[in-house]
Amino acid sequence: MQRPRYDDAAIDRLIWQAIQDSQCPEDFRAYLDHRPENAAHLDEALDRLVELDDADAACAEGQRCYPAAVAAIEALANAGDATAQFHMGKVLDNGIGMPSDIGRGIAWYRLAILQGELRSHVNLAAILLTGDATPADRAEAHSLYEKAAERGEALALFHLARLAGGDLQGRADQLRVFEMLHAAWEAGDATAGHWIGNKLLAGNGVRRDEALGREWIVKSAEAGCIAAILQSGREAEFRRDEQADFAAAAAWYRRGAAMGDIECQCRLANLLLRGEGIAKDGAQAVALLKPGALRGDPYAQRMLGLAYLWGVDVVKNARFGRKWLARAADGGDADACYQLGRLMAGGEAADLAAAARLYEKAARIGSSEAQAALGVCYWTGRGVAADAHVAYKWIHLASLQGDPWGLHLLGRLYYTGIGVPVDCAAAARCFMRSATRGHAPAQAKLGWCYLTGEGVDRDVAEGMVWLQRAIQQGHAEASTTVGYVLRDGVGVTANAAEASEWFLDAAEKGDAAAQRELALLYAEGRGLRQDPDEARRWMEKAAAQGNEEAQTWLVKTEAEAACVFAVPPAPTPA
Repeated sequence: MQRPRYDDAAIDRLIWQAIQDSQCPEDFRAYLDHRPENAAHLDEALDRLVELDDADAACAEGQRCYPAAVAAIEALANAGDATAQFHMGKVLDNGIGMPSDIGRGIAWYRLAILQGELRSHVNLAAILLTGDATPADRAEAHSLYEKAAERGEALALFHLARLAGGDLQGRADQLRVFEMLHAAWEAGDATAGHWIGNKLLAGNGVRRDEALGREWIVKSAEAGCIAAILQSGREAEFRRDEQADFAAAAAWYRRGAAMGDIECQCRLANLLLRGEGIAKDGAQAVALLKPGALRGDPYAQRMLGLAYLWGVDVVKNARFGRKWLARAADGGDADACYQLGRLMAGGEAADLAAAARLYEKAARIGSSEAQAALGVCYWTGRGVAADAHVAYKWIHLASLQGDPWGLHLLGRLYYTGIGVPVDCAAAARCFMRSATRGHAPAQAKLGWCYLTGEGVDRDVAEGMVWLQRAIQQGHAEASTTVGYVLRDGVGVTANAAEASEWFLDAAEKGDAAAQRELALLYAEGRGLRQDPDEARRWMEKAAAQGNEEAQTWLVKTEAEAACVFAVPPAPTPA
């Protein structure tokens, strides 16, 4: 049985004639969403959409050309053309280029069905199953699928098998479903092969056979089933018992990307940006992300925004980066809200209130990072009125998701008694949970707890283990703490010379406390040669970061110098 071929050439010509000279990006976005069978202008439409969107082109509702295209299709549909009637149903059902009107869409589908248009059978059946804009009618949906299947529509055969799989429970019934799926595969539906493969992998209604199941998944992917392509790519990229095969994953994603699938484009772009298993190519990644981003996919928009901000093999463009992050945030992408909030919180033109609002939006969606960031806003009063109890609420929510930063912050709240009573034991437990997840600041704090015996039994050796783990990640505060241990002889023989090396390591990384301690060693000549100039240089660095002890030292030193070099008053004549 051969699957029917559909001829949408006339519809495609009508649409393109109406929009080809348009200056509205929405017209070309609608064409890409509409995508008539064998559409002839997909690449051209994407190029125009990129050009107009990069120029931030916009147009009023009355300037859009797609409504004219729809009007032309409607005229053809009113003249009795079944293909045009199907496309009117599709446009109204999905809201392509105009507001959605499922009721009118159903009416056009029914007219097309009277003339035997098989895609209308399938689309109307889907609406009847969900009950969108009309009472659900499973019996009519089943009848529509059967009529389309009898005339060779493989997708209808697949849906019949899917419906049967949900209704029938016995082994004999499941074998019948398997046979129906095989019939749909033979009729040309690639998705049926994907279902057959997964049934074999799971032993669902048939004898479990992993080798044969994977063979079916590959056959389905090669036949163009996007779900099978994605499954094959993910299995290669995220293998549990074997080393990941990024090259194989990229090959599968590339196949799906060429078919226009947004998720495949994004996954391939992610591999290209990371350069894992394949050559790093940010420019190609950006080219892959743009189609999905322009069609409104929040994940593609976020990745594209970050690529422009990072400048990965593309020219850094902060305006483009913010624009795409903002679109992803508007689309409800929590990570985009968080990343955009971080941008808003930094730089000379910081908008702390806007950053806090973005953090809250992401936090309410469930982003643990945003929950922690919002907690910090309430802790410090940045962008919102300071409120220790609200800070605790958001940070606690982040910690409940196992977020390492959230756990570390919760430990600090318990350690300092902000929003909750002081509880060093609870603080140490939070630091431990965060530290075991690899969070360097928590490792440093846990090391300090073991050195001092705060919240845990004092154990200098264990403390040094955690400090070293933090240092291996480049954490400056941990190096400063080791400097204190060596300078003061905490559980080890005091050694100011070695301490100075640790202070220098942290000072060069910008730690103000280390800069101050290094300056004092230079001033006193402890562990290294006394050098007042170096002492002053490092103390000024610490003071510039707001270190109050360094600022006090500089004021005191300047006052003492003024006394030493003051010129004594001339003696009064007798």
